[in-house]
Amino acid sequence: MRALALVAVSTLRAPSRLVRHADDLPTVEEALASADEYEGNAIVDPYYAHPDTLPMMHEWTAETFEADLEAGGHAEWDIPSEAFVFLRTVADPSLRRKKHEDHLVWARESHLKADKDDSKPRVYASQLLRDEAGTEVAGSLLAVIGGDEQSARALVETDPLIRSLEDDVKAYHWTIAGDPYLQLEVWPEGSAPFAMLRLDDQQGTAKRGATREKHLSFLRKTKRCLRAGPLRPLDGSSTPISERAPCGSLVYSFHENEQSCLEWASRDPYVEAGVFTEPPLLLASYCDLDCSGKQVTRPAPFNELPDPVLARLVAAGLEELPERVVQRIERDPQTGKYERYNITTLDPRLESNVRIDDELMAKMASTPKAKRAKRARDKKAKEEAEEEEFMMEDF
Repeated sequence: MRALALVAVSTLRAPSRLVRHADDLPTVEEALASADEYEGNAIVDPYYAHPDTLPMMHEWTAETFEADLEAGGHAEWDIPSEAFVFLRTVADPSLRRKKHEDHLVWARESHLKADKDDSKPRVYASQLLRDEAGTEVAGSLLAVIGGDEQSARALVETDPLIRSLEDDVKAYHWTIAGDPYLQLEVWPEGSAPFAMLRLDDQQGTAKRGATREKHLSFLRKTKRCLRAGPLRPLDGSSTPISERAPCGSLVYSFHENEQSCLEWASRDPYVEAGVFTEPPLLLASYCDLDCSGKQVTRPAPFNELPDPVLARLVAAGLEELPERVVQRIERDPQTGKYERYNITTLDPRLESNVRIDDELMAKMASTPKAKRAKRARDKKAKEEAEEEEFMMEDF
């Protein structure tokens, strides 16, 4: 299967995820210089010490905690530890476009069935892999969680896209690294996400052990890794998957352009050690599809458009829309303060953006820095009020 080419990043910017800043990222040389110092993940609670939040920790106050997190999109805290991945090439682009909505219905239906029976597999992620020009979809990368090898394959074989794809399907078991520093969710403006699937050289598996810690340190310290982990073959053998030797790696990362992606990938210590074959089996920029129907980081106004897939699921009796009360927090444009309010809705895409309890909010507000920030705001507000009063007297 040919490697899928990279796409120009200008078509794939994600304005809803602009939290990280390019100036905060280390160079590859800086990361490699200290790669041997990696001692593994020492984070106990990823929720309160996630790398997406660390650059902002010193700037948080009770008023800005949730607003800052919401402005950049939020990390998906429940990340699976493993998945079955299927790499497929598009043979008929026109038919793929026609089957696109059917594919989304199929993916969401898998969630509804798995919610009722946790032994069933579900489509965790569906990514459209772009061609070189960035104008057409050249491939599909699916991640299925739950079930077993046989049930995952059976689910993928019912995908409505199957008629638009080539018969050759590359299937693997993917162990997803649990280190939250390898699970970033945001990237700087002007960057785009890339997927890279590399297969091991004949002697590559034997070389992994000696270089693994340095490889992980490189991924962690360059601060570009979205997901990463080793692949094992789905060969239908009786050998338990956990006992099968790794045959490659799947890494998701973000980069400014094609050249920076290639340069970054070439500096991976696994490459220097001769773990991988060249070129990569897959190297492509991609677009994530909303497989659950609850993606809340979609930028406005698209997050307010009717959902035709949801309408089809409801019409088929596969999904019900219970009335829910959702708590939100927004910044008042007049006062600048963040206010909480409730919304009654039937839309499952609308979720609370209040991800901190009142007790923790109060605790944060009581810190010395938060008190100093409040005094500074009060002083500024008082000065502005006095200035406005003075101007009114002159008028």
